[in-house]
Amino acid sequence: MIKKNAGKLDNLYSFSNSNLYNLFLMTIEVIQKEVYGNTLTYVADESVRNSIKKLTGRKTLTDYDIEALKELGFVLVLKQMTVNI
Repeated sequence: MIKKNAGKLDNLYSFSNSNLYNLFLMTIEVIQKEVYGNTLTYVADESVRNSIKKLTGRKTLTDYDIEALKELGFVLVLKQMTVNI
């Protein structure tokens, strides 16, 4: 149930079923590229990438960013690159 006109963020949502915890589980697909000997991590989905860029100011994720996202409940999945030969 969503409370109407809630003044504080912590009062915004009230859940009666603990199974709704899975609602907040989000997967972020990432791509890793080697650039001048450095492994850079990029977010694959454009809309998620733009949102994270607004927060961090960067196109790539640092180890600190990845750690923080995991602490918030996000699951990062490495997208495998395919090459046609």
